[in-house]
Amino acid sequence: MADQIHLQNKEYLRISLKSYSQIEYSNSAGKAWMTHFRGSYQIGEFLDLLKVDRLLLAVTTKGIFYTRNEGLKWEKRFSGNAMTGTMEKLTYEDGVIVLQAENGTFYSTDDGRSWGKNPR
Repeated sequence: MADQIHLQNKEYLRISLKSYSQIEYSNSAGKAWMTHFRGSYQIGEFLDLLKVDRLLLAVTTKGIFYTRNEGLKWEKRFSGNAMTGTMEKLTYEDGVIVLQAENGTFYSTDDGRSWGKNPR
């Protein structure tokens, strides 16, 4: 799980430590946190967050979601499937988003819309 995502200046996001279905926001460099996104049944619990430029991606118990407004509204990007199994963690390496999942490592070069076993 990502500890904190740095947005800009002293602004950060993180998965809530009280409820994994919520996102918290700090404008004090992490000294104080407030609920930013209250959660949704359609999204499930957040497992990991990744920032790629202005795009924020989240692995949840219901798939991969994205936001372009710092976590206020989330939209589904990928549901997962039998190929990936349970999704766990996202990283970003050399322009490629890397997904660690139950059934191996998967790669996306289109901001998480599609995934494959080969990095390019």
